[in-house]
Amino acid sequence: AGPLFLVTQSPNSTERWKVGNRVVPRATKLVRAHSLPPSPAAMAIRASHVDQMMAARREKEEQMNALKDYSAQNTKLGFAAKQEIDITSRRRKEHLSRVQAEERMHAMIQESELAARSQERINDQNKKLAGELERRKAERERKERDIQRICEESEELRELERRLKVAYMNKERAAQHE
Repeated sequence: AGPLFLVTQSPNSTERWKVGNRVVPRATKLVRAHSLPPSPAAMAIRASHVDQMMAARREKEEQMNALKDYSAQNTKLGFAAKQEIDITSRRRKEHLSRVQAEERMHAMIQESELAARSQERINDQNKKLAGELERRKAERERKERDIQRICEESEELRELERRLKVAYMNKERAAQHE
């Protein structure tokens, strides 16, 4: 059942009824809302009120949609900005790693060139040393042959050598007699 409405039948009635907390004249008739036809003025007020409420609701929905769109766009822009920062950072790191790799490669090349030059210098020194040792050995052998030849050809040296041998023999004989 719908709400109760009061309908007055005669304005000069003195009897009163109690309806809820209100006291109404007896001539007033209580009628359920569904039994009353709405008045054109009430319908106009309700229609305009409904139109206003619908317009207000549409406006709120539009504001909410605008806020949602703004929030979504802001999130997308924030994500894009973060991606841009990440990309820039990644590019910077990659560039730095390439530069470091090039520096390491350059250092390795310099070290290998230095090692090659050092090895070449050591090899040259070894060849020179071997040549010098060979030259000294040949010089010593030549001197020994010269000394041998001089000793064999010199009559005085042969005589001295013979005397030395005789002296050693005499010394040994003297040592045996004692």
